[in-house]
Amino acid sequence: MAATATPMSPTEEQQAILEMVREFVDAQIIPNAEHYDSKDEYPEPIVEQLKELGLFGITIPEEYGGLGLDLTTYVMVVEELSRGWISISGVINTHFIGSYLLLKYGTQEQKDKYLPRMATGEIRAAFSLSEPELGSDVQAIKTNAVKGADGTWEINGQKMWVTNGLMSDMVFV
Repeated sequence: MAATATPMSPTEEQQAILEMVREFVDAQIIPNAEHYDSKDEYPEPIVEQLKELGLFGITIPEEYGGLGLDLTTYVMVVEELSRGWISISGVINTHFIGSYLLLKYGTQEQKDKYLPRMATGEIRAAFSLSEPELGSDVQAIKTNAVKGADGTWEINGQKMWVTNGLMSDMVFV
């Protein structure tokens, strides 16, 4: 017997957030996506509006200035952004990866320093995973970090791309 999922109804808060994002997508993203794609131009005005809507901090806890929303709400927002233009959802997704990694593995000092500025979109995250000859096979990655005698870390390896790197302020490797 195949497993089936029961569709979940959005909460009132989720419905309000989705309506806000839907209006933004319809008014700002859909009418402009083709322009940015055809000109190969970074959509800075759209990204600025994402900042104003608080979407860079969607899953960052409120104590760091984020919205502190759950992953289900995040997925709903990303789905709505993707409806308008998949590239803009990539900007938010890449940033989410960075903020998630920082929340999970960062020191308290790093969280205090970076997360409030990530929540506003002042600092935006990039992500670098793929390697030559290995692609994005996480289990085959050769890049590593070695802690030196002076306590600093040295990253050894080679990456092929930095997703969202053009306009980012920090790169997660």
